[in-house]
Amino acid sequence: MQGSSTLVEQTNQNNLTIFYKRPQYVFHIVVFGVFDI
Repeated sequence: MQGSSTLVEQTNQNNLTIFYKRPQYVFHIVVFGVFDI
């Protein structure tokens, strides 16, 4: 069970890192939403 929780936490941290390091990616997500993923 901890494996799943850890994976989720890592994913959240990766998303935050992308948001802070790549502002353009934030706009991309806002415009296209989850479809591009």
